[in-house]
Amino acid sequence: MLSRISKKKIQIPSSINVVFSDGNLNISSGSTSVKVAIPTEISILIDDGLLAVKLIDENLKLGAILGTYVRIVSAAIKGVLDGHKVSLKFSGVGFKVDVTSDKKFLVLSLGFSHMICVEIPQGVTISVSGDLINISGVDIHAVSNFAALLCNVKRYDPYKGKGIVRDGAFRIVKDGKKGK
Repeated sequence: MLSRISKKKIQIPSSINVVFSDGNLNISSGSTSVKVAIPTEISILIDDGLLAVKLIDENLKLGAILGTYVRIVSAAIKGVLDGHKVSLKFSGVGFKVDVTSDKKFLVLSLGFSHMICVEIPQGVTISVSGDLINISGVDIHAVSNFAALLCNVKRYDPYKGKGIVRDGAFRIVKDGKKGK
């Protein structure tokens, strides 16, 4: 059974070059490019600025994930065109975040007895302003995984209201124990 998403064609902007060869879909524009690995059972058809993702044969197992590949390809096109951005907010007494001068490490001071150095993945750029960490890049997987890694370094504590969360996420602050 195929999903409705897999039947839609993806619009390719004129400023983006898309090439499918040897199971890899290369999406590039200027100096930025993304490579998406496509299984051999899935074919990519490019025609008149439209991209279609199709099954070579009607295999039910791959039909279930065909819509996922459509979304992965459209996210890669959006990443090359505009880039992906995630903002994280950190809150806590004495919490500080800095980027090293060579832009390769993120130094976190989050109330532990030591500083935490996290290596910034290639293709991801970080900027820190006040209590916000802005993560941006072309590859949505790299940006999202790095944001999740930072959120797991100091998870949000609903009783104290401290930790790292996505900006705009709903955060509950719970009351502590109540006396009798």
